[in-house]
Formats: sequence, C-alpha cells, structure tokens
Amino acid sequence: MSFPETGENRPVRPPSLTILCLLSFISAFTGLWRQADQLWSPGRASVQIQETFHTILDRMESQLPDDQSKEAALSVFESVGESLTPETLRKSAIIMLIYESLTLFGAYYMFQLQRRGYKLYMGGIAVGLLGSTLVIGGMTGIVLTFGSLFFSLLFLLLYRLHLKYMY
Repeated sequence: MSFPETGENRPVRPPSLTILCLLSFISAFTGLWRQADQLWSPGRASVQIQETFHTILDRMESQLPDDQSKEAALSVFESVGESLTPETLRKSAIIMLIYESLTLFGAYYMFQLQRRGYKLYMGGIAVGLLGSTLVIGGMTGIVLTFGSLFFSLLFLLLYRLHLKYMY
C-alpha cells in the first residue's frame, strides 16, 4: 500500500480526513454531553421535546393543504409525542451514549490512520439504528435518533473515501 510519505517515512493524514475527524470529535463530545444530560434528567428533556413537538405541529397544521393530510400528520405526531415518556428518553439516552462512544473511538482510530476505526464507526451507527428501532420501537426511535444518525451516515461515506490512507 502506498502512502504519501514524510521525511520520517510515516504516513501523512490528508487535511480533509483531519477536518472530518475533528468534526466527528465535536459531534461525539456534544452528543455525549446531550445524552448524559438526557439520561440524568429525562423528565425535563421529555417536557422540552413535547413543547418542540407541539410547536412543529402548530406550524405544520397551517402549511398542509387539505384536511386529510392534516389528520394523517396529526395522528403520527400525536402517537410519537405520547410515547416520548421519561422512560423512553432514558432508553434512548443509553443507546445513544453507546453510539456516541463507538463513533468517537472510531474517529480517534481513523485520526491515527487505523482502519479499525472505520469498523468501530460503522458499528456505532449500527447500534444507533438497530437499538433505536428495536428497543425504543418504530417511528419514535427513528424520530429520536434521526439527526445524529443521518450525519453519521454521511460522514461514514466520506470516511470510506479516505480508507486508502489508512493501514
């Protein structure tokens, strides 16, 4: 395998990989902080999420064209909103803490140009996807983890482009 070499015969990390890893570090650390807060005080988090759901629902009602669309959106949002209990948020926080930890370690190993970091990162995403879907259940699990997992999947594709620089 050929690496860009320095005078010390050590592989060089491309700047794009450095930036990607730094963004992953920031995301993982803020995610760990957010999920730890949600784990320690799920009641407060539940109230905040309920308020956010009601705000989104109010905005959505005015933008939907017909009554049938409004009723369908209301039923989905109400079912998800009712299932956002402190216990559900606690389960979500535990799953997401595992996910954030695995992606953080994966990004660290990729920062060190080790391929096993890619596998750890991918494993973290799998834990987030499967855990949220199977443990929390269906639509609620997807809603709770969508933001984090969407960007992690995007980052995974970008990391895949940098595998050629890792050993």
